[in-house]
Amino acid sequence: MTVLLIHLFTCFFYLAGSLNPSGNSWIEAAEIQDDTVSMRYVETLYWNLQTLTTVGYGNFSITTTQEIVVTMIWILIGVAYQSILVGSLTSGVTEVYDEKRAHESYLTALDNFAEKHDFDKVTLANIRDFIYNNFKEMNERADQDAMIGELPAQLKEQVLNHQYGTIVKKFDLFRNSNYSKFVWGFVSKFQFIRLEAGNPIYEDNYLATKMYFIEEGLVRLYAENNITFWSFRQGQNFGEVDIFCN
Repeated sequence: MTVLLIHLFTCFFYLAGSLNPSGNSWIEAAEIQDDTVSMRYVETLYWNLQTLTTVGYGNFSITTTQEIVVTMIWILIGVAYQSILVGSLTSGVTEVYDEKRAHESYLTALDNFAEKHDFDKVTLANIRDFIYNNFKEMNERADQDAMIGELPAQLKEQVLNHQYGTIVKKFDLFRNSNYSKFVWGFVSKFQFIRLEAGNPIYEDNYLATKMYFIEEGLVRLYAENNITFWSFRQGQNFGEVDIFCN
């Protein structure tokens, strides 16, 4: 969009100068009337970029009414562009800084908690890896739960349908169910997590409290001799047996 506007106003400014029959336009002042078309375009583009970036070296003599009008319009666009650009950069930097600060605060609280309860290094490292990979989703989830929780049941179901509808269709447990309250009641408890390859979800004798639905990737179950005896793939779920057997 920006490139198109620059091109258009480059053409407009040259047109404003070429429409003056008296021969006292900026084109004659810059002495480019006999240059090639490409060279005249470059000279006009030079004026354009000076005006857009509010540099304004002053080496262009704006004399005719048409040139003044085009220049004034482009100056206003340039000021607006600079304001939007600076605002966007400031907002982006602030957002990154706030997220980094919240992340560091979260990890500091975790380290204090781990020290108080004497966590071993492996457990602490696994928790830190999980938070590192899922911190953004964890924050977004908290905000979404607060917002959705205020909605009436019908609107809540519509929101969940937009949010998880495509995921629901991937799993037979939901796809084959005719009871929508079961589906959306279940889905409303979804929490997206991302794990690095090799990270354990849970191990033997661990307390299982969750079911897992694999949207992407592969999960392997290992026997005591570290041999894979079963695998779950995208579209499958596991964990319900462990919950009931706890």
